[in-house]
Amino acid sequence: MTKTLFIKIIGAGHFDKPDLKKRFAKKSFPYPHQDNFMGTPLGYSNQIILNLSAVTGDATDPWDLTRMDIELREQIDVIVPWLRREFPEFRNCEIVSIPPVIGIRASCNIIPLETIRCTDLDENHPVTEPVAIGKRSYGEHYTKQFSSPWHSKTFGYRSVPYGALRTASVSNLAAAGRCIGTEPKAISAVRLMPVCIGTGQAAGFAAAMDFPPYAMLKEVLEAQHCVFRVEDFRK
Repeated sequence: MTKTLFIKIIGAGHFDKPDLKKRFAKKSFPYPHQDNFMGTPLGYSNQIILNLSAVTGDATDPWDLTRMDIELREQIDVIVPWLRREFPEFRNCEIVSIPPVIGIRASCNIIPLETIRCTDLDENHPVTEPVAIGKRSYGEHYTKQFSSPWHSKTFGYRSVPYGALRTASVSNLAAAGRCIGTEPKAISAVRLMPVCIGTGQAAGFAAAMDFPPYAMLKEVLEAQHCVFRVEDFRK
């Protein structure tokens, strides 16, 4: 998946995201990897987060990470003037802030007891030991454009299994966030922050309890009112 740097701006005019997406698709963006307008207002403020910069590389290599960070910052000097020229609502926009570090959407994963696969999401295979909730759609933020060749827009949610947080090679370890056990093509189903928080909560409880059987962990998750089953999410 591509890496990014968010751009926080102020001074934009009327913000109509569906309309911006339509107009953006008809224009020639300076960087061909981005074929989808990505921008979000911050609450009721006049600030907008733009997620248009992107670069590919190896996030585990410090030299390549530095190279990507530099390229992303150079892209911002091209993207913002382009927006001002091409969209009237951005004509007077100004940059408020740029993140101090590069944003990594995905990198390494553990070899888990249970792997989340695309077929699990497509066919909505049951999860016997759920600890968090992820999406069933996947395939966003490909390396060459926004959507990957395996992009799936399947609606709905699927629980994250306890086994995706555990690895057979290290008995006293529970992973959380984007490094849990997933097939690479399925990573975007579990990489967003709410899912990372859910897996982090479950991994933290598991570690504090010395990695108990699932039945014991489930009791603690329920006592803490954690949402880890799809039926709970829909209440």
